[in-house]
This record gives sequence, structure tokens and C-alpha cells, in this order.
Amino acid sequence: MKEHWNKCKSITVVGLMMLVALPNMITAAQKNAGDSNSVLVPHPIFGSAQYDQGGGNADGATVEVCSSVSRLTTIVGPAGGWASGLWQVDCGDIPGPVWPPGTAFTVWINGTGDHAGYQGIATGTVSGVYNDMGLIILTPIPINSPPEFGTPNPANETINMSLNFPWSIPISDPEGNPFTWTIQCSNGQTSGATNAGNGTKTLTLTGLHGNTSYIIWVNATDPHPPGSGNYTRQWYTFTTQNNSAPNVPQKPIGPPMIIPGVVCTFTTSTEDPDGDDVYYNWSWGDGSETDMVGPFTSGSDASATHFWSWGSNICVKVKAIDIHGAESGWSEVTILSLPQSPVSMRLIVGFLEQHPYAFPVLRHLLRY
Repeated sequence: MKEHWNKCKSITVVGLMMLVALPNMITAAQKNAGDSNSVLVPHPIFGSAQYDQGGGNADGATVEVCSSVSRLTTIVGPAGGWASGLWQVDCGDIPGPVWPPGTAFTVWINGTGDHAGYQGIATGTVSGVYNDMGLIILTPIPINSPPEFGTPNPANETINMSLNFPWSIPISDPEGNPFTWTIQCSNGQTSGATNAGNGTKTLTLTGLHGNTSYIIWVNATDPHPPGSGNYTRQWYTFTTQNNSAPNVPQKPIGPPMIIPGVVCTFTTSTEDPDGDDVYYNWSWGDGSETDMVGPFTSGSDASATHFWSWGSNICVKVKAIDIHGAESGWSEVTILSLPQSPVSMRLIVGFLEQHPYAFPVLRHLLRY
């Protein structure tokens, strides 16, 4: 009999302790009005929710309470089984999830209906008894839009583009947030930057092939807030023009007289209709050629060197090849006289060697 009385006394004390509710504590009587057998739910996380600027109780809003242990959900107000404006989850029921004291958690309450896009957030730590989150106000979620693209230059699907040109596009973030961007062409060339601001972004394209279609991929990502990953992606196309061969180079210019065994310099130039850099192939008239000298900028002077042994007249000519392999025709031939007798030239060279400051005009003509 004594043992039975002690058990009853213990149960009575526990029951009285559970009936001592905190100010915002939700009782089972509030959850199930009129139920005389209602008792408090143990170990709860609870609170109330309202919309800002006098929007009233956030009845119908969804509640998510998350920790490293598990995720708990409910609904504010009658739809969740609570009085208007109130909510509660239990993190201590058995066999339900048990969140030990000290467990950190976050509460997200998201508005619905006319208040979709409203949100309230609070954080806390499990106390082991009651976890009163108080009043949580739901406010409009700040809109964070992804970056926006302007009209590219050249416009999408442009044809007859040069084989070397800058492709650009304006990129801006509506909120002015820094963003990451990349521009990549299907020929493998790419450009990009991180922590960039609003403005025009450019990819300089070079060495494109004639009469070819290319794709440009553009991506811009706004990482604010962290993890949001708001991005815009788009692709564009363009087609290049037919590749034109360089114009026939000018007639090579060299010294008026050739000294056998002395290196001579010849110059020429040409223009490429597409503005491409050009190489030059030289034919020296003695059966030898010097190929792919360069590259040189279109329209600029180009030079090459050569020397001859004894012989007769020589014919020097040159042709141009652009960086895409298109070749011009041969230039007009430059005919130069090469002494046939080595004796006279040896005498002249020997004299000039012995008198290094004599006959400057002759030295200039001979380029010796």
C-alpha cells in the first residue's frame, strides 16, 4: 500500500510540473479545444507568427525546424491543429526524433496565399525543456534576380564575320551584386572573370576559319546570397566570311649589285583583304627557297636575307600566305646581276677590307 502511494505521489508531482506553462507555451487544450484529457506535449519548440505591417496572424504558413538530427514540420494556426497564430513541433517524443540539449536548430516560416514570398527565420538551441521562439515576423523575401544579358555584338546569327574580331555582350545584375561570367567559343577560345561588375564583357576571337559557323556560350552567375546560384545562360551563333587570299606582294627590293658570298636583304609588303597576318615564301633564283617567313601584319614591310655564290643574273620573287593557308600569286621578278668572275670581286673586296673608310657610296651600293 505504501509503495502504491509513493508511485501516485510521483505521478502527481510530474503532472503538476507539466502544467506550469511558459507564457507562449501551447497546451494540448489550445491544440484540441474542449478536450478535458489534454496534456502538454513534452520537449516542444514553439512560438507564434505574424505578417509584418499589420498583416495579422500567419495562419496557414508552413513551418520547418531543421537541425543536424532531423527536420520537423507543421503549419501555423488551425490548419496545423493550433490556435490562430501559434505553431509547435516536438523534438523530444519517444519514438519520435530526440534532439539532445545543446542541439542548434533553425526555424523557417514561409507565407502562403496572398503572402507567398514572405518568410520569417529564427535560430535557437535545444534547452531540454521548453524552447519558446517567441513572435516571428514574416517579411517579404528580398528578390535576388539573376544577371541579365543585353544584345551581343555582333547580333545573334550574324553572317560574313571577319576571321578575327572581338565578340562582346553587356551583362548586368539588377541588384548590382558582383557576379562570375564566362564567354566560350566553339573553337576553344574563352574569357571570363569573377567578382565582376556590370558592363560589357568581351572575347577576342582570332584564327577563325572561313565560311564556318561558330557557337558562343555565355554564362553569368550571381552567388549572392551564398549558395543561391542564380544564373543566366544563353548561346549565340555567327558565321564567318569566305577567307580571301592575300594580294600579290610588291616586287622585291634589294641592293643594286650583288657581291657573291655577302648576305643581302630584300623587302616587300602586301595586304590581306581580311586583315589577316601573312607569311612570305621567297624564291632566290638559284634553286633555293625560304618558306614561311613571318608572320607579318597585313600591309607592313617584310624582309628576308640570302647570299649567292658566283653565277650570272638572278631572279628574286616572293608570294604571301595568310594564317589560314590561302596563298597569293608570285610577285613580279626582280632581276639582279651577279659577277661571273671571282677575280675582279676579290680585288674589290680586298681593297675595301684594307681601306675600311674609303668609298662610302660604293660600300652603301654594295651593302658591304
